[in-house]
Amino acid sequence: MSTPVVQAALRRATEWERLALSEIGDGQAVAAFAIPPTYLLEAVRSVDEAESARLRREMRERSDSPSALLTDRFVRWLLRRNQFLPLDPRTRRRIQDTYDRGFLRALRLHEHATRRDLAGLIEDHGNALRSLVTDITGGAPRDVVSGEYSPATQLAVLGLTMASVRGPVLDIGSGEHALLVHHLRSAGVEAHGIDHLADGAMQADWLTFDPGRNRWATITAHHSFTLHFRHHHHRADAGDTASAYAEAFMRYLFALEVGGTFAYAPAVPFFEALLPPDRWLARPTARILNGVTTTSTQITRRY
Repeated sequence: MSTPVVQAALRRATEWERLALSEIGDGQAVAAFAIPPTYLLEAVRSVDEAESARLRREMRERSDSPSALLTDRFVRWLLRRNQFLPLDPRTRRRIQDTYDRGFLRALRLHEHATRRDLAGLIEDHGNALRSLVTDITGGAPRDVVSGEYSPATQLAVLGLTMASVRGPVLDIGSGEHALLVHHLRSAGVEAHGIDHLADGAMQADWLTFDPGRNRWATITAHHSFTLHFRHHHHRADAGDTASAYAEAFMRYLFALEVGGTFAYAPAVPFFEALLPPDRWLARPTARILNGVTTTSTQITRRY
């Protein structure tokens, strides 16, 4: 599906991704972005009736349609900008509907497109995305950027060593490049990862992912799953989200084989205190690394 109009749309998305969340919330920034570049105008004009019909059909029938690709890019951009945003399937659907409408309008213009027509389309589309971002962020769009830590740092924070890690390993929130997963694999340890931004791991939502039962020798989560668990636990409007984290936490515990360990940071003492000690051996630890105090816990399944 590498047609000029699709490539031009992806190129424009790359330029859009340079903006911060706060800039998306600014109507002036969106208006400035509405000025159509020549490459985009030429690409829209290059679409003939046959290609327009084919692309419209693919948008209805294919999971890798242009609007689906653009939606994936937009979701990745959002999560890079703020890792705590609630991007559930319903929200993703709203985003893709917005891209569907914008792309369909562009296809209807095809060879008759003028710079003014395209500017109006882009501004309307940008305002629709701006409204979505405002809704998703609760009206206060700001960047809360997550970082990928080196495998050595992750292991140190979790209180693990390469010698102590047993496979198979599941890394929850492995990061876009799954650094720990690849590090373990390079040492001959079977390792798998899940993340919203997964290029080097399975793309999955850790709240709905099924880890199986009695399967993993080690499960790790470095400033990912439990960081978000704590975030939602302490929110006054957490609602069902905190409960969903508690349920997912138990799924991961029962996904351990007997003798297996779930190592995570930060600690979640409010939940660890509820676990029956005869079944789960919890070892919370506080460490000072590079002058920063961090908490982590290892929970081992007794039976």
